[in-house]
Amino acid sequence: MLHERWTVGTSQRQFTMLILSIVISSCTTEPSESYEGKVLWIFQANRGIRGCAAVGEDGTIYVSSLDANLYALDPDGPLKWWYRAPMSLRSPPVVSPNGSILVIDSKRNLRLITPDGTLEWDMVLEGGFYGMPAVSNDGRIVIATWAHELHAISPDKSVIWTRQLGGQPTTSPSIGPDGSIYIGTTGGIRAYDLQGNLLWSWACPAETKTGIAIANDGSLSFGLWDWKVYTLSREGNLLWHYLTEGDVYATPVIGDDGTVYFGSTDHFIYAIGSDGNLLWKREFKGRVLSAATIGQSGKIYIHPRGYEVSALDPDGAFEWQYRIENALSDGPMLIAPNGVLLMSSGISLYAIQVPPDAPSKNGWPSYRGNIGNTGCWHPAP
Repeated sequence: MLHERWTVGTSQRQFTMLILSIVISSCTTEPSESYEGKVLWIFQANRGIRGCAAVGEDGTIYVSSLDANLYALDPDGPLKWWYRAPMSLRSPPVVSPNGSILVIDSKRNLRLITPDGTLEWDMVLEGGFYGMPAVSNDGRIVIATWAHELHAISPDKSVIWTRQLGGQPTTSPSIGPDGSIYIGTTGGIRAYDLQGNLLWSWACPAETKTGIAIANDGSLSFGLWDWKVYTLSREGNLLWHYLTEGDVYATPVIGDDGTVYFGSTDHFIYAIGSDGNLLWKREFKGRVLSAATIGQSGKIYIHPRGYEVSALDPDGAFEWQYRIENALSDGPMLIAPNGVLLMSSGISLYAIQVPPDAPSKNGWPSYRGNIGNTGCWHPAP
């Protein structure tokens, strides 16, 4: 093993950056072809990294940490800058269309950081902010609070509107192709337009357990506490539901053709067609708790609880599968524009070389819909 260790110290903290050239042998568990992957580099924070990374349009990688730092990394790993908050950061970063980065700290304040690492503003509303913000394609920030409210905030910090949710939020908001805003609450799924008008509500038979993913046709998919994944039309009508044999914790992802992919604690990943019929399911050794991500190639990248990272083709066959040295946490993965697969585990962010691929720009291919984690559907360029 060859590795180069870079250590950077400050008066407040010290972190270690490891650039590794590690060849990892493929597992022999049913892969249709052998592929030797490389962990290209590992970034390590002092404390746990929050959820998944986010990637800006220029390829800059952002990670937030319980050590109170937002880190900006070059696409090949070196640190560009960091912003230190007064307290630990509790949400993954979100990159808005203008390049600004949004994070939520442990006091439930929302912070907006400029692309060069400077705090532009912070704010808190009654009850504190819940989950992650969604950012519309025109830059409008939509976010819920623990006070059972939904807010639209302009990039200059002005509150545009506030609406009562009628219950505790249970998901972060998601924004569809027509600008409609969807959010899960203890009272069910609610839909608003960008002006804050309530379009409809749907009473869930159980509480929402996952985020809401949105397909190209505006239909929305999500998991509930009853072991099922549901899909509603953009008008709020039930299209189908599918029963698994375990809990569904991971937000579904959706391909360009409307296929919905999700994992379950029953050790399977499922592919459900837009008509609600099972296309295939694939069993893993561990529970599948994290959202998959879809590449431009159509491959589905997934990691069950444990050490293995897998790539499946659109028909569910194993393309390759290999082990990581350290056990992976349940955070989602992303494919960066340079084709590197990013995933976090504990204090570490792994960058893994995969066969040539790129992030999909159709459907809802990742946990928050795109590499910027904006929670907003957007058309492919």
